[in-house]
Amino acid sequence: MVDDMNRDLGRVEGKLDALIETVKQQGEKSDASRARQYERIEAVERNTHDLDGRMKTVEGTVQKMSPLVEEFGRIKQRGVGMLMLLGLVWLIIGGLVVQALQWVIGKLAQIGG
Repeated sequence: MVDDMNRDLGRVEGKLDALIETVKQQGEKSDASRARQYERIEAVERNTHDLDGRMKTVEGTVQKMSPLVEEFGRIKQRGVGMLMLLGLVWLIIGGLVVQALQWVIGKLAQIGG
């Protein structure tokens, strides 16, 4: 009877040791998992910080370029206006040349005819 109790106690002790080992292994796995999660979070924070810096650089560049883009737009509008004016002048000069040629031809016809 004492031997049976000792055997039963030995089995319980073995199961308890196995349970303790399992809990210990799960704790180690949890620690490793948390460490990986913290590393990932830190990597995301670093990337976010880098992106913030890059975004500020882009915003600064856009602010510096804004006056240049506006000036280019004004120059482009002036150029279009100038081309329209030159076209109008060309039409007027062309019309005057045609009128002058008609007048010369008319005079030559009077002289020759």
